[in-house]
Amino acid sequence: MSFAVAAFIVGFSCAIITSKILLGYNNFSIWLKIPLAAVIFAAWFTPVILGFVRRHKLIDNIDVYAGLSNFMYYLFGLAFIIFCLLMARDIVWFAAHGIAKLIGHAPEYLDPKNPRSLGISNVVVLFVSLLISFYGVYQAVKVPEVRELNISSSKILKPAKIVLLSDLHINRTSSRKRLEKIIDRVNGLKPDAVVLAGDIIDDRLINIHSKLNVLKKIKASEGVYSVLGNHDLWAGIPAWFMKFGKLGLHPLINKGERLDKYGIFIAGVPDAWIAMFSQIFQYNFKNALRGSQENDYKILLSHSPKINLQGNKFDLQLSGHTHGGQIFPFHILAKHNNKYLAGRYKDGDMDIYVSRGAGYWGPAMRILAPSEITLINLTPEK
Repeated sequence: MSFAVAAFIVGFSCAIITSKILLGYNNFSIWLKIPLAAVIFAAWFTPVILGFVRRHKLIDNIDVYAGLSNFMYYLFGLAFIIFCLLMARDIVWFAAHGIAKLIGHAPEYLDPKNPRSLGISNVVVLFVSLLISFYGVYQAVKVPEVRELNISSSKILKPAKIVLLSDLHINRTSSRKRLEKIIDRVNGLKPDAVVLAGDIIDDRLINIHSKLNVLKKIKASEGVYSVLGNHDLWAGIPAWFMKFGKLGLHPLINKGERLDKYGIFIAGVPDAWIAMFSQIFQYNFKNALRGSQENDYKILLSHSPKINLQGNKFDLQLSGHTHGGQIFPFHILAKHNNKYLAGRYKDGDMDIYVSRGAGYWGPAMRILAPSEITLINLTPEK
């Protein structure tokens, strides 16, 4: 409840500020300002509006709902970009005007309250925001590029290729064709194993069964392994477990699998958020490591990168969840809340890799946080 109240306050405040700056200092007719302000408020409250539409089943046609959802989330992302640019502009503008006054030369056009300057500046901000939003949409919907990570260890018996795929967020509005292209790219890498690091789905199973079935096309000689993400809860944990099992995605809930000929052990634990609120799905590293051998190269799959290992030793942790920030400047918040943002890190002797994910959540936009498919090349240390 506290999160909902905070989200409402933030959304309402941002909508008021955006409306005031864009519409309050011009000669627009009141009959134009009212609908424009309504669009701004609707954009900021997109998640609430679409949630209401879903709960009350106001739109039965999935294609119509998908069109509405994509359009409104685009407006939501655009409103956020506009707000950020307006704030950045005003900070720089007021600072420049203040400095100009201090040195005794502050021309009228440099005054942030000058209606003509403000009007021109607003148009520039809107134009730049549109360009950034179009770029963000392109970055979000294109097939992710492959990023390579090379790691050597004396524990590894023979070279292995592991593909990390995270945060697909498959829902009723997702593109099946894009999902198929992602899987084709994964299979083209000829992986020995594929690991799905959570948030693969983001909807009730009844709405996405046909899309999920595409996942069984993933090919890996040593199998496909998956762990729970916080958004996978939409399906319910039992339903998620059964569906992923049927698709051959080997769910790992406090469980592990050994790739014998490689000397590699892959362990999986529940998402940190799930563990926080459920006594049943707490971390159990003892169970997760059952079946491993002392000299195995141990890989931990954890959707969230911020996890208490409780003294347990792993060689490599693979995570997702952060989306790399997805839309700048959310990078700052994502880094603060998750300890790690994206890419490779070190924690003592353990390597940590956090994927930016192959999908997106909310607005179909990615800004300074490109999506990825990660190819991990594990080789014996010479």
